[in-house]
Amino acid sequence: MDSTLILIPISPAELIDRVTILQLKKERISDAEKLTHIERELKMLEEKIGNLLDSSKLRKLTEALRDANARIWEGEELIRAHWKDNEKVLAASRLSHAGNDERFRIKFEINLLLGSEITEVKSHQR
Repeated sequence: MDSTLILIPISPAELIDRVTILQLKKERISDAEKLTHIERELKMLEEKIGNLLDSSKLRKLTEALRDANARIWEGEELIRAHWKDNEKVLAASRLSHAGNDERFRIKFEINLLLGSEITEVKSHQR
């Protein structure tokens, strides 16, 4: 095992979230060197997901989480592309924040479904 690899307990939702983000990166990034790193991490994490309860509810939540992460990605890309256009940046920020709020809600549902002892909390209300 890699001596720089740090193993920590995380919630099931964090694991699923990370996998969905890596899947998006694998689809959207074309740089070969970056893809090597993405695919390596994705393979390691997908092996761990196999240990989770498999259900249609979990599959639906995972797909919803992936969709939320895609919206966040798109919002962040729009912000970068239109950095000097305040109206476009504001609209893109709203898209990103809405996706992030949805992401938080879905991760909470996943952790609840799987009885996780670890759950994410936010300081703001939504």
